[in-house]
Amino acid sequence: MTKIIFAHALVFKLTKSGKTLSPGGIDNNYLRRFADAGFEDIYLLSRSSASDSEEVKGYGELDNVNPVFLNKYTGGYKFLLSYSFYKDLYRLLKDDALLIINYPSSTGLFLILFAYLFNFPYVVEVASDSDTYREKRFGLVVDIVSNLLGKLCVPKAVGALYVAQFLRDKWSCDNGLVLSNVHIEEIGNIKSFQLKKDKFTITTVGAISYRKGIDIIIDEFVNLNLTHKIELNIVGPVIDKGLKQRIDNLSISNIDIICHGILKKDEVVALLDNSDLYVQASRSEGLPRSVIEAMSRGVPVVCSNLPGLKGIVDEQFQFKLNHKGDLRKIVKNVLMSPNILDRMSVASIEVSKCFQIDISRKKRLDFYQGCKALIQ
Repeated sequence: MTKIIFAHALVFKLTKSGKTLSPGGIDNNYLRRFADAGFEDIYLLSRSSASDSEEVKGYGELDNVNPVFLNKYTGGYKFLLSYSFYKDLYRLLKDDALLIINYPSSTGLFLILFAYLFNFPYVVEVASDSDTYREKRFGLVVDIVSNLLGKLCVPKAVGALYVAQFLRDKWSCDNGLVLSNVHIEEIGNIKSFQLKKDKFTITTVGAISYRKGIDIIIDEFVNLNLTHKIELNIVGPVIDKGLKQRIDNLSISNIDIICHGILKKDEVVALLDNSDLYVQASRSEGLPRSVIEAMSRGVPVVCSNLPGLKGIVDEQFQFKLNHKGDLRKIVKNVLMSPNILDRMSVASIEVSKCFQIDISRKKRLDFYQGCKALIQ
């Protein structure tokens, strides 16, 4: 078996010259896991759209991927209801290919059931909980369906990768491994803090959306009541336009809110290196990549009490969702104590070392080679 079909729900862009551009998260480092394990042909299966430009800000070019599905089934999710799509997929899977499913995702819901019903071999990369959909329209229904399919289909997979232990506990697979998709190539330095008299720089990375909890940060920071100047950096695309408009209309005397949009990796690193604190307020998520990336730069982290962050961030720096004032209290306490910030920086560096790329790549290589051997 030398072919894999990697199924995701991101929107990839196709240029006129034939380039496949990825919006991030899925890059050449990510896809390298399949080539390392001996899969020579990588078919990318996801949503796609045409691009008039050969370069798109925030997108990177993918190497050595077969975009046949992307080219043939452009647009939104309508291909998932197409008979010809499943016919093409069936033929390729019958031709000795392994299906890799990012789950739960809109595409993954259809494909995991298809592979299960037709008894095709599949591997599941479990990236988050099913409740990730709850903030969306009909989200509760999708949550219920994806949870049921997870319980039915994940145990029948050839193997499953989980970004956090609680996901493995929820949808267990005999050949399962807890291994985050986060890979750290370079680790920065431990920070040293002194009580500032002028300004604190705080950063959060994630889309401007209610799922990412940007509204929680805004609500809590409005009443932060610090005499210091606060620079709040938000890095990520706008998903909820109403929330963005609300941010634009805010006027807080000692807080500057800067919405950067999508930045390049080196720009994000530079911003983190200049930050005193990183805040992650997500309502639902597996293990947020941005938290580990912030930690790798020695930035102290305060976050919501997501199950995926247990053991990553000390519980005393995790605020409880739906507990008004909890985030504000933690942020004020840590910013006013250089000693606490120093200890948090040390802890950040130590945690990030567990996600170094050489360590995770070896574990992932063993996993996929093991899956390949099981099928053969």
